Amino acid sequence: MALYTAHETFLQQNSPFTPVGKTAAVTGTLVLAAGRFQPSTVTVDLRALKTDSTKRDRRVQAALATARYPDAVFAISGEQTGSAAVAPGSTATVKLTGTMTIHGTKQPMVWDAQVDLTGGTLHLTGGTSFKMSAFGVTPPSIGGFVSVEDGAELNVDFTAKKA
Repeated sequence: MALYTAHETFLQQNSPFTPVGKTAAVTGTLVLAAGRFQPSTVTVDLRALKTDSTKRDRRVQAALATARYPDAVFAISGEQTGSAAVAPGSTATVKLTGTMTIHGTKQPMVWDAQVDLTGGTLHLTGGTSFKMSAFGVTPPSIGGFVSVEDGAELNVDFTAKKA
C-alpha cells in the first residue's frame, strides 16, 4: 500500500484539511544482502490513487499528468551510514537512499523505514516528504476556493516474500 497526504485549505472555512490518497498498485523488487538493502526498485501506479473525493482524484491525476507519467518510481541505491542491519526475527530502522521519479523528473530522496524480517517475509513501513514543485508538479487549486500546499508526504506499507 502506498499513501500520500497533502494539506488543503478551504478559503471560506479558513481551516486546513489533509486528505489521504492511497493505492495497492505497488510493484517492485527489494534486494537484501547481508542485512543491507541493495539496488532495488519500487513502482507505484499513480493512476490508481484514490481519496474520498472523485473530484479531488481527477485534480490530482491532472496535476501529476498521469496519462503521460503513470508511475512514481523509487530506485533504491542503498542505505545511509548508520542505518541498522536487517536481521531475521527483529525490527531495524533504516534510511533508504535513492532517486525518486515523479512527473518525469528525478530527484534524490531519503526514506525513513522500519523493516521486520521474519522467515522469508520482509515487512517495510516508511515515509518521506518533498515539495511537489521539485518534480515540476504545480499543486492543484480550484479557482482559489481550495488550494493545496506544495509539501507532500509519501508513506508505504508493504510486504515482500523471498523469491
